[in-house]
Amino acid sequence: MDKSVKEITYFSKEGRMNMHETFKLAKERAVELGIDKIFIFSANGKGALEAVEICKECEIQIYAVTFPYRQKFYTNKDKEEKVQVGIVDENTRKMLKEKNVEIINGVMPFQDIIIPDAKDVKLATILNTLSLFGGGLHLCVEAIIMAFEKGFMEENEEVIACSADTAIVATGSFKRLMFSPFEGMEIKEIICKPRNLTITKEGKYKTESELE
Repeated sequence: MDKSVKEITYFSKEGRMNMHETFKLAKERAVELGIDKIFIFSANGKGALEAVEICKECEIQIYAVTFPYRQKFYTNKDKEEKVQVGIVDENTRKMLKEKNVEIINGVMPFQDIIIPDAKDVKLATILNTLSLFGGGLHLCVEAIIMAFEKGFMEENEEVIACSADTAIVATGSFKRLMFSPFEGMEIKEIICKPRNLTITKEGKYKTESELE
């Protein structure tokens, strides 16, 4: 069987309800291709812990890629409530360490620098283009860039990166060179993704019945 020929799995909608199946598909493809590194983008570490359990009988190293430690996000537009991300729970960090999961904290490559009334058009264009495939794809791409720039993967090494509902096979690069024809990133495969962008384009999918 030709390993380069593979069907893509499509989920009916975006979200964490697809996480277990995403990691299962990622593990299966890693075994088929002989890939031994899976990078899980995870704000709180729970996804990485689940991935470890799914891959526990395989020779696959799981990495938890996340935001800068204790980065704050507001949960509503009025900026009344905020949460801290970057796998801040000490028990979770301890469990990840016990399971030999490396935590990669870092600045998101496509995260805009906050300047009042100013926006980085290049970064916004990259982010919005990747989001045409779903909200999880840019997280996978950013996870690979972060891992590459911190030395957790080599040039031309094929790895798998996952968000909650998207998984890809790709090679890495520095952010600065990601579009280089010589040293740039390659997305080799999309293993799975949501078919309907129910979070990214929420306004189009107001009711569950529209997905049926």
